[in-house]
Amino acid sequence: MGSNIFHHHPFLFLLLGLVLGSSGASRAEGPSPEAQLRLARGPYYVSEAIEVHLQVTGLQRSPEPSCHANPPPGARLEWRGTQPSVSSSMRIEGGQVTRTETVTFTCQFVLVASKPGRLRIDPLEMRQGTVQVQSEPHAIQIESIPLDARLRIEILPTATSMVLGQQVPIRIEWWLDAKLDEAIRRYSIRSPLFEMPDTFRFLDDAIASRNATTLQIQTSEGEIALPARVDTRIENNREYLVLSTERNMMPLQSGQFEIPGITVSAEEVTRWQRDLFGSRRPAASRRLFAEGEPLDWTVNEAPAAGQPESFAGAIGQGFSLEVSADRSVVQRGDPIELTLVIQGQGHLGTIGLPKLDRAGALPVDAFRISHKEPTGKIVDGAKQFRVHVRVLDDSVREIPAIEYAWFDPEKDSYQTTRSRPIALAVRPADIISAADVVRAAPPEPSQGGPNPPPTPATTQPPVAPGILSDADLSIDVQIDRLALQKGASANAPTLLYGFGISLITAAFLWRGSAHWRRKRNSRRVAYRKQRAVIESCSQDDPQEALRKIAAALRALASESTTAPYSELEPFLRECDDILYAPNGSAAANLPAQIQRALELAEAMMRDMR
Repeated sequence: MGSNIFHHHPFLFLLLGLVLGSSGASRAEGPSPEAQLRLARGPYYVSEAIEVHLQVTGLQRSPEPSCHANPPPGARLEWRGTQPSVSSSMRIEGGQVTRTETVTFTCQFVLVASKPGRLRIDPLEMRQGTVQVQSEPHAIQIESIPLDARLRIEILPTATSMVLGQQVPIRIEWWLDAKLDEAIRRYSIRSPLFEMPDTFRFLDDAIASRNATTLQIQTSEGEIALPARVDTRIENNREYLVLSTERNMMPLQSGQFEIPGITVSAEEVTRWQRDLFGSRRPAASRRLFAEGEPLDWTVNEAPAAGQPESFAGAIGQGFSLEVSADRSVVQRGDPIELTLVIQGQGHLGTIGLPKLDRAGALPVDAFRISHKEPTGKIVDGAKQFRVHVRVLDDSVREIPAIEYAWFDPEKDSYQTTRSRPIALAVRPADIISAADVVRAAPPEPSQGGPNPPPTPATTQPPVAPGILSDADLSIDVQIDRLALQKGASANAPTLLYGFGISLITAAFLWRGSAHWRRKRNSRRVAYRKQRAVIESCSQDDPQEALRKIAAALRALASESTTAPYSELEPFLRECDDILYAPNGSAAANLPAQIQRALELAEAMMRDMR
């Protein structure tokens, strides 16, 4: 009977399917977002970084939320990033399948307190669209570390006056009691000076070589490892190890600046113990702290009084200007490209080129200068500008010396230099008038005989013998002389043109084929070379092997126009994740990765054929 019901009512099957399908649907509704504030375990100390995380659960996968926080008074609160996390679960109850997805975002902050005492952290906020979630306010106790005479740190000079745009070298010195050399486990150096990028810019920090001594500076952008020099000094009958390094700085704003001193906090191991393997590890430690003198800096602008027209922002010492031209023999009105090279002891990135149509440069009645603003580029420690000029006067015999000025902070005055003049030979421009055009005489009426040769309309003065001295450049208007002579084949020009085109086509095809063969052979050689590199990685350290594998695949991909990027890029990201995992926390299955790399290399080789 049941079968008869479904036979006569087929829509019951559709209704039943809809009911069963709805029972297994995922529940889109979830609980309202919840915020939780997480802090690193205390105690907390002055000038030491404190990890502060705002964790919010119950948001949507996208868009990525934004994080907002107000720094407490007497502290810096810096946002470091936002990390997403997605977890899903499935539950079967009463024949129904329920899938639940939980999305969690974590805003990561770093808090650095500058003074001891109770510190109140105002609510941190996360926003996603119209949804706003806040944490509860929280208070922590900041403890101070007593100053220790065995440590000393400072930034030199502590008091100075500088000019806006000047390149100023600063020196960081960390004095450490020689007896603490083996006892210091870790340290942290911080300065508010390194957190003022809109006021002071640091230029071209030197990169420390491998195994070199470094001084590590903590900033909001991360850790900076600067190459350092170690000296031994004796003061008050105590031997110190002095680690020193230098940074080049350029002020971006003028004014009076009072900047708190640089600080260093270190951990001294007071007792050691041996583990099961006989290695020594810390058993007890204590904290050390030192603070440098505050900085009192004055930044002034270059004086406007007495500023030369040839000044274009150069601040420093010993500038020079060299000018060269791409040609020295020209006709009046021809363009000349001038290359101006500026060198000196100062920051070249901000200097410009003064106007050239002025006194002490190029006279406006003799030269026309391009109105395009020249953009310089730094090459081999010098800044180069290229300018196009035109000579307007035949009597010009040189590109005159060009003046260039800079401000010297040490002499507190403007200095000038001049380029060397460049000799020029300027010819008058040739002007062709209507009288210079020679026209053929009109033909005389034919009287049954052959056409007489045309006679020139005017008698020209004798011309010096040369290649074209006897050439007749007039236009022949007698059409019958240009007609095909009797007995000549009408197909000859067509055959000649066709034969020539065939030769050109064959040469083009042969050249393209040879180029393709050379390129194919080059790709094969590259494939065999990179494949050998990948196969040899099985004998290497996993980290070094992954580095070689990634480099080999990228080299092959650069040779292939149809590389399988959908498979290659995830594999390269996986290699990079393992290579740059913090403290080597990611493990590598080297044999499987070598096999996968060989498969990708073979796929790219097939595409190259």
